[in-house]
Amino acid sequence: MLKCDVYSFGFVLLEHLTGRRAIDNTKCHEEKILVNWVRLHVLDNGKVFRIMDTKLEGQYCKISAYVAANIALRCVNHEPKYRPPMTDILEIPENLPSNKNHHHHR
Repeated sequence: MLKCDVYSFGFVLLEHLTGRRAIDNTKCHEEKILVNWVRLHVLDNGKVFRIMDTKLEGQYCKISAYVAANIALRCVNHEPKYRPPMTDILEIPENLPSNKNHHHHR
């Protein structure tokens, strides 16, 4: 798969995790660009619950959400050479904890 496909996948994954669009002009400057907003919360302080779609009502595995957010951020890296190959991304879900085996964020 091409690196641009990985880039697009990263944006789709971020939009699904957050329930937001890639660019939202109705948000304040800090939250307008989805990638920057997610990066701020996930990479800077590890608070993945702050970016998750509120419609999920906390019904997700926090570890899996954190891993998914980090994967998405790697996929949308400005430098294509730092984006993971899709083959690597497809192997990750096998190693993630499921909702049945781990506590949910509350």
